[in-house]
Amino acid sequence: MKAILPDWIKNKKLSTVNSEWSRWSESSGIYIVSRDSPVDRVFEQDSSGILYIGKAKNLRERVHQFYRSDHNASWFLYCHRDLARKYISSEITDHEEKVAPYVGQLNISYAEANDEAHAEEIERVAIFSYVKKFGEVPPLNNSIPDRYSEPPNDVQVKWFIEQSKKVISI
Repeated sequence: MKAILPDWIKNKKLSTVNSEWSRWSESSGIYIVSRDSPVDRVFEQDSSGILYIGKAKNLRERVHQFYRSDHNASWFLYCHRDLARKYISSEITDHEEKVAPYVGQLNISYAEANDEAHAEEIERVAIFSYVKKFGEVPPLNNSIPDRYSEPPNDVQVKWFIEQSKKVISI
């Protein structure tokens, strides 16, 4: 059985999804999409560059959806080039085909869960911990999901911050 608060799998580039397809986990879990540079936030700068925190029933499928823009957050970048330029690269033009190579350069980190309920709990802890530290949700998360009404306890927040430092240098 996986730990209640699991370890993160280190960063990979989204572009590796196709070439490493068979090695990606098919279990439930959460994933974090980040860039290589800091993101300005309300309370302080997020040096880890986190753009999105999400959960998945099947990590391999969900990450592949993000890469292909079959995901709300990545689709949003394709539709709103001004935000893609702000959060990914100023070199992105207004042509849709020019966004994909830059999305592939984003980083992905993930933590496997025991099941979907566990994945949802880990996602809740991660999102609330991020909000507690930076004063707002990551840029590509629209809001805290309605299903999350209770913030994590201090032990859970500490876990998220410590695990995130190991992988994405918060």
